[in-house]
Amino acid sequence: MGELKHVVPTGKLRTGLVEQVGRQLPLYVSYERPADVFWVRFVTPQHQVVVHHLQGQISLLYLPGCYEVVGVCVENFVLGFLPGHSEARRLWALSAPLLARSEGYSRLQKDGVTAPLVAQLLAEVRLSGRTSLASLASVI
Repeated sequence: MGELKHVVPTGKLRTGLVEQVGRQLPLYVSYERPADVFWVRFVTPQHQVVVHHLQGQISLLYLPGCYEVVGVCVENFVLGFLPGHSEARRLWALSAPLLARSEGYSRLQKDGVTAPLVAQLLAEVRLSGRTSLASLASVI
């Protein structure tokens, strides 16, 4: 299979909303068990988003038109991502029972068990070396 070509280059994606996450914007999380996909959104799930493959199993979600990053998804989460990330795997063991009980997206509570997992996941995401979502870890 050939290399994936982006319609929108990663460098064109904007990260202004990232600075507001945890202070002014809520986080919504979801785990789709059959597809093994973990989703984190900085906007309500009703917003239409574009999936932008970034690295490995990680993709960014952005708003069409303005290219603002509004979330992250990790495909092959349990079977592919977690085995290579021991801290995320430990945190998932605590979070999975809570997420398994909910259908669709749950609004993340700052003091919730899932918050450390989301912070760890975002710390792993890099935007082509120029920006990191790791700064979110301190506000989640």
